[in-house]
Amino acid sequence: MFFYEEFNDENIARLSKKIDDMGNVELCYLEDPTEPLLVSKLSLNGAPHKYKLYLPSTVEDLSRYNVKRA
Repeated sequence: MFFYEEFNDENIARLSKKIDDMGNVELCYLEDPTEPLLVSKLSLNGAPHKYKLYLPSTVEDLSRYNVKRA
């Protein structure tokens, strides 16, 4: 949704890498998850009550968010 491209596995992989390559940013939202924002990790950590993170889409992504599997 952030890039307004077709939602498919190929675009997910390519565009996720594009965001990762930007560096110190995180994809999040304020109230509506269909309105994504790119926010610096510093801002995200400074106002954790303001920004909401998307849930990881794969088990591999869990480590990125320090989430442990049950």
